[in-house]
Amino acid sequence: MDKTTEKNRSELQNRLHEIYDLINASAVLSWDQATYMPTAGAASRGRQLATLGRLTHQKMTDPQIGRLLDALQPYADALPYEADDAALVRNSPQI
Repeated sequence: MDKTTEKNRSELQNRLHEIYDLINASAVLSWDQATYMPTAGAASRGRQLATLGRLTHQKMTDPQIGRLLDALQPYADALPYEADDAALVRNSPQI
C-alpha cells in the first residue's frame, strides 16, 4: 500500500469511527430514555438526541467520505474479497 492510499484508508477509518461513536452514544441515550430517565428530562434528552442525529447525518453525508471511497476503490478491488480493507470500502456508507 502506498502512502497516499494508507493516508486515505486511515482518514476513512477515523471518520467512520466518529460516525459509529455518535450512533452508539445515541443508542445509549435512547436506552436510558426508555428505561431510567425521569419525565422532567425528556426535553433535554430530545435535544441531545437531535444534536447527535444532526452530527451523525452531517458526517455521513460529508462529500469527503465519497472522495475517500472513490480514491480507495481501485485498491479495494485489487484485494481478495474477504480482506479487511476491501470490506471497509465495500461496507462503508455510499455517499
